[in-house]
Amino acid sequence: MKSMQDTVMNQREKIDALNATLQQDSGRFVTIKGIGHRLVGMVTDPDLSGYWFGYRCGALFHVPVSKHGICLLSSGEKGATNVHGKLSKSDFLQIFGKDKLNELDKAFSKSVLSILAFYVITFGILGLLGFYLFDM
Repeated sequence: MKSMQDTVMNQREKIDALNATLQQDSGRFVTIKGIGHRLVGMVTDPDLSGYWFGYRCGALFHVPVSKHGICLLSSGEKGATNVHGKLSKSDFLQIFGKDKLNELDKAFSKSVLSILAFYVITFGILGLLGFYLFDM
């Protein structure tokens, strides 16, 4: 017997399932001095052109520390991002399958690693500058 995760939904079924499971989301990604919420990891689905998904994460100094669901997003006016709602990881898995969830998790990991690499490089350079400037 096939599980829900093994079946492939067509475009209409995906849209209907999204409409049924999508929860209200504030749409705000506020960071005050690097503390707040941010979007991390983006993935698209060919059946939903113009839309993409990303994790809503709690962030500390812009580094994601906790996941708070998966948001459905689209492009807005003047480059803004519209948040249409969020869904749980299990709902996303049922609608889009394990491959798409793995793709989103991989994009999340790449984003987090690039943020951490930026901090390591930046603070490494600042540390070296401080060492050479103040070691006199």
